[in-house]
Amino acid sequence: MEEIWKDIPGYEGRYQVSSLGRVKSLAHTVSRRNLLTGGMSHVRVADRLLKPQPQPSGHLDVKIGHNPARHFRVHRLVALAFLGPCPSDMEVCHNDSDPTNNRVDNLRYDTRSGNRLDMVR
Repeated sequence: MEEIWKDIPGYEGRYQVSSLGRVKSLAHTVSRRNLLTGGMSHVRVADRLLKPQPQPSGHLDVKIGHNPARHFRVHRLVALAFLGPCPSDMEVCHNDSDPTNNRVDNLRYDTRSGNRLDMVR
């Protein structure tokens, strides 16, 4: 499967998620105050892959944004970018029940009971 990158809704131009379940921050300029001189400097930061953090549930989280930063489940970001908004009364399900497999072809929207049936299988 070819890796396709899409903007994360609400973070367009700042963060993207891929069809393979990876998340990156896009290149941007950061302003920093020099504590010695009091002046400001501007530093260009390149694209950077974010390192997902495993949670007790087995799902992977990333922290995006600042002031304040927020934690998001990677599978939810992938589904939002590639499948669209989650319908009410539905949740993101992993077809193979592996919470670390966040490829778009492994995700779908389904009911809570459909998600629980996946876990039993």
